Amino acid sequence: MCSVSLATPAFAGPTKAWVAAKTAMPADTSVAIAVDVTALSKSKTFQKLLPPLLASDKDMKQGLDELKATCKLDPLVAIKSLVVGLDATQSDGAVFMDVAGLNPAKLQTCLQQIAKAKGKEAKAASVQVKTVDHITEMSNEGKHLYFGWVGTDVLVLVPKHLDDRDALKAWMGGGFGPGALSKTVEKVNTNSVLFIASIVGKVLDANYTIKQGFGWLTMERGKLFAKVNADLGSTASAKAVVAQTNGDLEQLRKNPPLPKVDELVKNVTISQSGSEVVMTGSAAEKDFAEMLSLVVASM
Repeated sequence: MCSVSLATPAFAGPTKAWVAAKTAMPADTSVAIAVDVTALSKSKTFQKLLPPLLASDKDMKQGLDELKATCKLDPLVAIKSLVVGLDATQSDGAVFMDVAGLNPAKLQTCLQQIAKAKGKEAKAASVQVKTVDHITEMSNEGKHLYFGWVGTDVLVLVPKHLDDRDALKAWMGGGFGPGALSKTVEKVNTNSVLFIASIVGKVLDANYTIKQGFGWLTMERGKLFAKVNADLGSTASAKAVVAQTNGDLEQLRKNPPLPKVDELVKNVTISQSGSEVVMTGSAAEKDFAEMLSLVVASM
């Protein structure tokens, strides 16, 4: 569990996607992940990791190619920031995206163009697209797809329920502020290139469970700076995990399993704060990018 924030003046405020998402997500949202795509895309890590990942997923590559060819929209360039909100099961949720130049009218045109490109003329002509009450509906032969808007320029998708208007409205209904997750988010630097906050329990092993957690990673002048907080629910558990993790780190420093691992963990510290395990660390981004490239190449 970690998150990313940029501490430089160029990233002095939260992203547009996060500002929109925190007004729209419901109170029972249990996980929030926010990414400043514009900032992240400038990093060596992103530039090295993304091409092989896209090449390995044919469906994703095909979808991106269709958007480029049909709608003249390159998501990797157009998406400026995004937020993923998840429910307590972590299997269902919504995506909020700030897409440069995209609004309801342009989305309607794009959906019609895709329908025309994929179907015969008669079938494509039957496709209807309209936007009412911040929801764009695409219908054809009794089937429906729904896309929401916060304001006029932050797109909302519920990936598993694109055909369910009520599911979309539930993720746009607001109420996040008073919810339990918002209290964890208050501890996070939301002026970040990426951050994660979660109140969903995660089992570490037979003895320990993370009750909730958050963290961030900053990038500045070619270096990464990370901080992660994981609440184990008791000081005894936190103390034991800190001791065990520090022992594991020492072994990694002495016997790194991959090149650059020793450099990445050299400046990592693990400490205890009450029932929380706190990790801080820093490393050169080029070392992290090179190690990721080796991992991806071996997959």
